Amino acid sequence: MPLSKITNLSLGTGSVDLATSDVTGNLPVANLNSGTSASSSTFWRGDATWVTPSAGTALTGSTNNTVTTVTGADAIQGEANLNFNGTNLMVGTDATTGTASGLNDLIVGSSSSGPHGISILTSGTQESYLAFADGTTSPNPAFITYNHTTETYRIWGNGAERIRIHSDGDVSIGTATAEARLTAQDTADQICLHANNTNTSYASIVAQIACSRDTADGTYTLYRARNGGGTVMDCLDSGNIRNSNNSYGSLSDERIKQNIEDASSQWEDIKALKVRKFKLKRAVNKDGVDDTPYHLGVVAQEVEDAGMSKLIEESKPDKEDVALSSDFGTIDDDGNFTEGQKVKAVKYSVLYMKAIKALQESMERIEQLETKVTALENK
Repeated sequence: MPLSKITNLSLGTGSVDLATSDVTGNLPVANLNSGTSASSSTFWRGDATWVTPSAGTALTGSTNNTVTTVTGADAIQGEANLNFNGTNLMVGTDATTGTASGLNDLIVGSSSSGPHGISILTSGTQESYLAFADGTTSPNPAFITYNHTTETYRIWGNGAERIRIHSDGDVSIGTATAEARLTAQDTADQICLHANNTNTSYASIVAQIACSRDTADGTYTLYRARNGGGTVMDCLDSGNIRNSNNSYGSLSDERIKQNIEDASSQWEDIKALKVRKFKLKRAVNKDGVDDTPYHLGVVAQEVEDAGMSKLIEESKPDKEDVALSSDFGTIDDDGNFTEGQKVKAVKYSVLYMKAIKALQESMERIEQLETKVTALENK
């Protein structure tokens, strides 16, 4: 039967009047028998009733891209000081643009004028900061500030600047001025720099001062010590050490010594020493044998042969020593160094004291001879 001829359709125990339906059979929702009329403010539920919904959640805030937070039972609100624009996450008093009116803005993301990836910065002359605190130092916890204009980091503690990392990479501790790549300044009566290797079983080098320039003619200084009046000590590229008064010493207080007694004779030891002149291989390899000066001293192996092995110390060889003798080790094609025999050194300071003792013995013998000569002359 054509649909246009149907005027009433039974559906279970109920019926639907199709008199007002169009010829295609489309049924107006308003004609559904639910007891409640359809409107723009109602919706059809699964239990065949029209319902007017209760008040739902409301999103407030006029700023685009604001991060939303729940502020009540039925309200979601965009945070005015928290913003994510798809690139940067900004926290602060002006988080919509990422600029700061004080030291309380944080931007994490990429910046056209800064590093790409993760950065902590501001777009003006103000400084952003990252603070660390355990609550015990409030209101002055330790924190880090960064000035985007000067590209300068500053580390604070208890309200005062402690460390500054300058735009050129120089670091100054205790001062805003960098006099070198690393500057440490202190006004307190304490150690300004301290290096400590806490490995109790082995430590090779605790601190090292190095320069790639290979000269030994005193044309640059490896290490310099100064007081308020100027330079007091230099360690030169040649290894020579010079100071303002030519004074070197050792702790010698009687109260820190025991078993004090006269030294034995050093006469035979000093007689057995061979004082040599020699040239250093490193200098010859670099400057040539004719331009390398002679040095005066002893040879460690000859000191051992003379029975004074306690004056000899041994240390790990450097890679440079391999070029002078294969006894010190080997270096493969990949530059891996295998340590060989130790490098011998002589305790010259002890040798000098032995020489002083031998000199005293010589003086005693000379005085005895003088006494005998005088006696013979008076006869």
